[in-house]
Formats: sequence, C-alpha cells, structure tokens
Amino acid sequence: MFVEAVVLGLIIGVIRNGRISNFYEMKFKAWGLIVVAFLSFVAPYIIEIAHIPFDSPQLFTFAASVITLLIALINLSKPGMKLFLVGGLLNIVIMALNHFMMPVNLDAMTQVGLTSLVESIQEGSVMNYIGLDGAQFLSPFLGKVIILPTWYPFNQLISIGDIIMSVGIMFLVQGEMLLYSSKKRGTMLSFTYKSKF
Repeated sequence: MFVEAVVLGLIIGVIRNGRISNFYEMKFKAWGLIVVAFLSFVAPYIIEIAHIPFDSPQLFTFAASVITLLIALINLSKPGMKLFLVGGLLNIVIMALNHFMMPVNLDAMTQVGLTSLVESIQEGSVMNYIGLDGAQFLSPFLGKVIILPTWYPFNQLISIGDIIMSVGIMFLVQGEMLLYSSKKRGTMLSFTYKSKF
C-alpha cells in the first residue's frame, strides 16, 4: 500500500503543479539509518537462505520498523511525517505485544485468495506474522484485519497503522513536489518589495 501512496502523492503533486525534479534536491536527514533499516529488514531472509541458526529472526523486522520511525522523528518537520509516525507507532505497539510479529486475520486472508500465505503462517515459516488466535487483545483492532475493496487491483490486508502511514507518505511526496512553488512565490514577493525603493 505504501507504493500506491507514493504514486497517489505524485499524481496529486503533478495536478497541483508540483515538480518531480524537487526530489533531486530533497533535504532528508539520516540517510545512513535508511540503509541500516533496509539491512535489518532483509537480514531474516539472508539468515534463512544461509541456514544460520537464530531463534527470533522477527526481531530484525521489528528493528527495521523502529529505525524507520526514528528516521521519521528526525525528519518530523517534513510534511506528512507526523501522520507517518503515528501510524508506525500503532504498528510497533501491536507487534511488541505479539512477540514482535504483526497479527493478521487468517480467515480474511483466505477470503482474498492468499491461501498459500495463510498455510505458510500456520506452518511457522513466515517469521513476521501471527494469526489472531494466538495474538493479544488489541490485535483485532490494530492488526492487519482490513480487507481492501474488491475493485482494488491487489489482494492484501492492511492495518489502521498502514492507512495512517500511507496518508503520511502521500502528503510527504506531494509536499516535496510543491516546495519549489512556495520558494518561487517567496522570491517573487521579495523582489517586488525591493523594487519599490
């Protein structure tokens, strides 16, 4: 859903006469942490491929989420970052309550056609998901339990946190695209003011 949020943000930005080229000059702090978050996210898969014994590989995925929120906190002045942080915190809380895994509605997954994923979760081969049956009391509200409409092109479940984070990403993308317009207006006003003297 995050990719769709980026695309929607780009579309809104273009409609509002924003500039995609602004991303080349984007001032974003803590780029190094983004690399660390990515490495943490892929670490469980590397461990599995390399057959390295590790009891709780989901800790790496959880760490990646925490680092991502730290990046959002560092860049809190950016448009949409407050929403992204709130949504991410909701996901982090429910994961922390469920052995660092995201609770999912397995029946809903089957309903949208994700049968093979459901079987993998039940077998324990998916390290970062847990069914609602073994999850904590807040899971039916904060877990991945929301089914997207049938007209949506992708079959997936999302959480409330995912929705809030996606809205934040959308605001971030279109906000960055509009920075040039606001700077340009500010420069024009300054020039007009000086020309009066």
